[in-house]
This record gives sequence, C-alpha cells and structure tokens, in this order.
Amino acid sequence: MKENLGIIAGQTKLLISLIIDSGKTSKDIKAATDIDIKIVNLIEDPITMDSYVALWNYAVEVTGDKALALRLSQNMDPLQFGFVKHIVKYSKNIQDALQLWRKYSWMANSIHKTDWRKEGNEVILSFRISSPTHQSIYSIEYVMSAIVNYVCFLTGRDIRPKVVHFNYSEPEYKAEYKKNIQIRNFI
Repeated sequence: MKENLGIIAGQTKLLISLIIDSGKTSKDIKAATDIDIKIVNLIEDPITMDSYVALWNYAVEVTGDKALALRLSQNMDPLQFGFVKHIVKYSKNIQDALQLWRKYSWMANSIHKTDWRKEGNEVILSFRISSPTHQSIYSIEYVMSAIVNYVCFLTGRDIRPKVVHFNYSEPEYKAEYKKNIQIRNFI
C-alpha cells in the first residue's frame, strides 16, 4: 500500500497564481500536475506530493526562473499558513516558536521535516524531505528561505544564516542564494 503523502493545498496558491499570471489555464495546470485548482481554496484538502513536486517543476518551466523558489518566498505573507498564525499567537519567544513549528509543521506537510538545536549562542536549523521519491530542489529552497523569513518575522530582526549546507550540487544561480537570503557562505 502506497503511503499517503500530502501537502495542504493552500500552500500552492502562490505557485498557481504565478502560473495563471504567466498565461496558463486551469486545464494546463491539471494536465501538467494533476491538480484541480478549485481545491486550492480549500485549505484543509491536501494534494499529493507527486502533484506538489510537479507543480514546482511546472512553475519553473513556465517562468523560466530556476531561482523561483528563492524569490517567491521573499514575497509571501508570513501568516499565509494557518499553523504559523497559531505559532505567532502562542509563542513568547523564538525558542517557543521553533518548538511549536517542530511539533505541528507535519499538519501542513507530511514529508518535510524541520528540526533545530541550540549550540551556545547559535541555533542550528535542519530541514529534510523524508521521502526519497519526492526530493525537489525547489521545495528545499522554498522551505529554507521561508524558515529564514519566518525567523525574521517572529523576532522583528534581520537574522541571516552564517552557513547553509545542502545535499545537492551548487546550482548555477548561486548568486540568488546570497541575494535573496543573504547567505554568507555556501558549502
């Protein structure tokens, strides 16, 4: 039996809007991703991870922008995801927010795993996709940059990573990492 992996459909709104703005139709999106865009307004309805990865690939193809995930996270509303609203409401500080994120992020995405630990004055964040068949550089870039944006939003400060490690080769658009996330080192 195949594991039921999914992501809350509301997280796809930015991508679908971008694709529609590029001149594609709901029929085009359905053909490329198997996503019926009518369900995107129903936040509780998950789409499959296969469709989510296909949506990222299609959005990059339609826009021709390989660094789309990095740029898109810069324009998102930090409170667009339901569980983040609750994290903000119930957190006294960034440590509380990170604990709640770790505890409840599975509700928005069944295979994205985010964790953190404190080492001295530094916080080490890690993110991974637990499904080997759903590895997507765009999803990784989007979540990584979204986490940075959430931390900045929650603290009210411009906090940037010192070092970021990835398990994939350096992309041709490395400069976009530094520009959009202000990463100091790419290892």
